[in-house]
Amino acid sequence: MTNKTLIFLLMFALCSCQNQKYEVPQNYLQDFAKVDGISFDQHSKEKPQSAEEASESMKMLEEVKSKQISLDIAKLRELTLENNLDLKISYVTPQIAASQVLEEQAKFDAVFSFEAQHRSTRINDFKEYETDSEVALTIPLETGGYLKTSIPYLKNDYWDHLGGLNMAISQPLLRNAGVSVNDASIAVAKVQEKRQRAGTKLNVIRLLAVVEKAYWDYYAAEQILGIYYKLHELAKDQHELAKLMVKQGVTTKLDELNAESNTTRTLESIFNAETNRRIFERRLKALLNMNTADMSSSIKILANEKPAPYSLKLDPQELSELAVSNRLDMLQLEMDLSIQALTIDYLDNQTLPLFSVNFDYQLNSHSNKFDHGLTHFNAHDQRQWIAGLKFEMPWHNTAAKERLKQSQLEKLIIANEKDKLKLQIHEEVHNVVDQLNNAWQKLLLAKRESQLNNRVYLTEVNGFKNGTSSSNDIRQSQDRLASSQIRYTLALRDYEKAKINLAFASGTILGKSRIEW
Repeated sequence: MTNKTLIFLLMFALCSCQNQKYEVPQNYLQDFAKVDGISFDQHSKEKPQSAEEASESMKMLEEVKSKQISLDIAKLRELTLENNLDLKISYVTPQIAASQVLEEQAKFDAVFSFEAQHRSTRINDFKEYETDSEVALTIPLETGGYLKTSIPYLKNDYWDHLGGLNMAISQPLLRNAGVSVNDASIAVAKVQEKRQRAGTKLNVIRLLAVVEKAYWDYYAAEQILGIYYKLHELAKDQHELAKLMVKQGVTTKLDELNAESNTTRTLESIFNAETNRRIFERRLKALLNMNTADMSSSIKILANEKPAPYSLKLDPQELSELAVSNRLDMLQLEMDLSIQALTIDYLDNQTLPLFSVNFDYQLNSHSNKFDHGLTHFNAHDQRQWIAGLKFEMPWHNTAAKERLKQSQLEKLIIANEKDKLKLQIHEEVHNVVDQLNNAWQKLLLAKRESQLNNRVYLTEVNGFKNGTSSSNDIRQSQDRLASSQIRYTLALRDYEKAKINLAFASGTILGKSRIEW
């Protein structure tokens, strides 16, 4: 085989081993110099109608028959921990950190090595052949040195077979010396692993808080939709009553028309409320990682968990102190300080001179047979030992000193961030306690207002029956009643979300249930 043929085959093998490049799917390729349009008329499931045509046949929202899933907080948390994509990513990070610990520990693994070479020397008519090899086992030591045992072998035209046994030890005394210095990277990796696990737990707490608040947003949207449906039913009842009162001559046709107009007007509120409900439902489905088909409302969520408001007298200072000791972001900064302390100790050692002692012991055997050259030793064989010292020191040692200085400054930054976070936690807890108290007061006021507006509405209905009130009076009392009921619903939502925010600010989740993943 010629050299050119061999080179060609090697190049072909290298090219065939390369990974195939990723190609963009054909449906994504387009002419970027133009913009295509879209006609939504072609995508309509029904024949498009003008506003005039549609207004004649305007109707209530049709209830789509769909599968329903009932959710309470316990079920919500279970689905979140199982399905959320952000959490699935967070679960992987501690596994990577644990793998990095094993990687660092592996630096003390023994290394087996084998080396062999053949040399051919030709000077004019003189030729010499020599083959040598070495089998070795090197054991790194946690003290910074190493032990090495090797079996060399040499075969040439003059010495026949030369074998031996070599043992060597090397130990630094200043730089890189000591178990604490050489285990520093392992200790840092272990702290990093704990930090990642703390980060995963923090992500779980944060996401559960986000999902639970999204749940109460959806609950409120669902309740508000029910309020508007009830308002529409009241408007229809009033319309029927107005028609009856017109027949009896108690009121005029104008009251009947106003009542009918009010019935139509309440449909807009239902449409808006249903749109909001669907938006909050999709948000909840996205957090629970339901598939894209479920986004089209093929599965309807029923919020079964009901608010449980109760008065609380909380000491914000006590809660903020608890939060400081319980918050995982504070714990992460403590771990950062620990990592920085380990790094500073290591870098401080690196500013020392390199001073090490070395000792080698060699036992060599000569023989005209291969096996004797490796296994038979006698008094005439060569024995030698070598002891040595090594000293090394940069003239100014600026690089090592500056690295140490940078690490010390980074530790100072982390300490300042810790103090800053402590102040932020105190401020955050005090603010959330105020928000909780404010939500409670709003809840009580809205509840009282709703009760009063209900009494006003009933009074107006009786007045209409007696001819002392008009349809407009009833419409206004219905609007006030619905508005106060909506404010009460929103106050319930805000109160539940404030409790969630306070639990998160304290470094945990709401409730006594234990969460495991």
